[in-house]
Amino acid sequence: MKAAVRKIADQVKALPESELEEFLAWLAEYGAGRADGWDREIERDSQEGGALSPMLKRVREDTGRALPRCGNVASADDWQAVLEPVIERYRRANIPKFFRGDAAFAIAQLYEVLEAEGYQYVIHLKANAVLEHHIGHLLTRPAGRPPKQPQRVYHSFEYLAESWDRARRVVAKIEWHQGELFPRVGFIVTNLTGSPESVVKFYNQRGTAAQWIKEGKYAVRWTRLSCHSFDANQVRL
Repeated sequence: MKAAVRKIADQVKALPESELEEFLAWLAEYGAGRADGWDREIERDSQEGGALSPMLKRVREDTGRALPRCGNVASADDWQAVLEPVIERYRRANIPKFFRGDAAFAIAQLYEVLEAEGYQYVIHLKANAVLEHHIGHLLTRPAGRPPKQPQRVYHSFEYLAESWDRARRVVAKIEWHQGELFPRVGFIVTNLTGSPESVVKFYNQRGTAAQWIKEGKYAVRWTRLSCHSFDANQVRL
């Protein structure tokens, strides 16, 4: 038995009888192919203030939802299957709700869903000629010898893409580095109302989640699941 599996088995064995029966019932339900059993269990656990085990409590606190996908599809492929159960879970929660995503999630329908559900979001946008035209006056290299530290300039403007139902706020960051001929430019679409610098700072915090994903890939090897079906690998994940 592998160490990770043995650790899980020990935690399950340590559960009180009542919680063990509840956990096994959930596992049987999930194994039968009912993928929504995980979400209902997390929601019931949150409402009752309990926890199935230290391991599952850590998963509940750090991860909203995870689904395996084919390696040849975009990370936002079938985003509804990942996000809609999470949105439903927190719909009645009286808490601030935020969403951060990379350029794969720059999807007009997703913006509309997040806005309708009261989420504040920051999502990276791929550069295009129209976006770059808005910051053209900021793409001239600053005069004088460049300092060792990067020079950053921020800009905010309204932008309407062809696929959008209305104009939205876009924040741009232009960064000049010593020894580089051209600046590094990034765009973020957002409904936050703070300063451009604060919006970029908030977006950059998604790096914490990226580190957790990296930890899962290399420490737990959750991208190397060995079962032959997606349902079985979902249980393992």
